Amino acid sequence: MMTPLEYVSKYVTPNIRALVIQQLNKKGYSQYKLSQLLGISQPMINKILKNKQEYYLNNLKEQGIPEEEIKNIVNILVEKIVKNKKEYLWTMAIIELSIITRELICYSYKRKHREIQDPCSLMQLYSVTTDPYLVEVKDVYRELASLPDIQDYIPEVGTNIILLPPNARTFNEAIGFPGRIVKLNKGIRAVGPPTYGGSRHTARILLTVNKKWRSIRACIVLKRDKNITERAMKLGMKTCLVSDYENEIELLEKIKKKIAKRKEKCDIIDALPAKGMEPVIYVMGENAYDVLEKIKKLIGYK
Repeated sequence: MMTPLEYVSKYVTPNIRALVIQQLNKKGYSQYKLSQLLGISQPMINKILKNKQEYYLNNLKEQGIPEEEIKNIVNILVEKIVKNKKEYLWTMAIIELSIITRELICYSYKRKHREIQDPCSLMQLYSVTTDPYLVEVKDVYRELASLPDIQDYIPEVGTNIILLPPNARTFNEAIGFPGRIVKLNKGIRAVGPPTYGGSRHTARILLTVNKKWRSIRACIVLKRDKNITERAMKLGMKTCLVSDYENEIELLEKIKKKIAKRKEKCDIIDALPAKGMEPVIYVMGENAYDVLEKIKKLIGYK
């Protein structure tokens, strides 16, 4: 018998890793470089590459993981490992726990453990939490995901729900989704559960605003849309427009300057198109529930 975590490490993780290796190979990474990057022997890399992508994809689908989610997971992990090995391991661990706690592998696990009554209840042992801030973010994600056509308002790079507990000062103290929240053909999906230190970029944006207005402690990112900006104006929401930046550092500096002399709080940071960065809208609020209500109004949800 295996625990759910052991089961995932045997039947899920190796197949996800194999798809990551195959995608990196398509991007031009040699077997030697893949071996160095992932800490796997070159003969093993060669063995993985000999199988077709469909082989690993089907293995994961048989475990109960939807194909669209598998592709999103692999894309995120490829991005993470190229940038930072620690973030890759962090994200992989969160994905493993998410697959367990959402009971995606429940039925495949059940088939191998017929002697255990209700083996799926074991999955929930990995998700026990009493942290009210994590609960808040989970609740808001659940309601956000239930909004009709919400995928139409999500940036191509994905979105995030960020919450600062009182007195948070660094992104490691901010709560967010490490793998981001990605849009699907219908709806959205979080690749993993929210966690402390789960976001850097959006958390830093929120922390910058929070230094000016301590009551602003939450943020959700939307795709920049003319209808949303016009509706924000009609609703009387205060917007801070930022432009002429080329990277995250410049964006943060622009936001600092923009809000420095403002007395009224910004409900929205409207980031115009910039070189290499997708235009987005950062919706701000006193807590995650507050931001969710603003978003409902912005997209015309009743």
